[in-house]
Amino acid sequence: MQWQRNLTDMRSKGRKTVGRVTVETAPGVLDPKTKLYQVSACVDVSKVNVVDKAGKSVVSAERQPRTRYTYKVQQDDGQFFVVEDLLKGEPC
Repeated sequence: MQWQRNLTDMRSKGRKTVGRVTVETAPGVLDPKTKLYQVSACVDVSKVNVVDKAGKSVVSAERQPRTRYTYKVQQDDGQFFVVEDLLKGEPC
């Protein structure tokens, strides 16, 4: 629910997001020992900006434009569930 708090905080400050996020994924790789898939996604925010009430950007100059996140995913009864997300990204 952290993202809900972040959005509420952002809205209360009059900020809004402009642009679109792009996500590139690759097929998951199954680890036969753990039966978990390793899935990675490259999140591209290079065309996204967050602006204040005056339209001025509030995005940090150090923000990475593209970040890869890796997840461990388990299949259960035909559905897939993220079972590990370290919330650590690296440039992609």
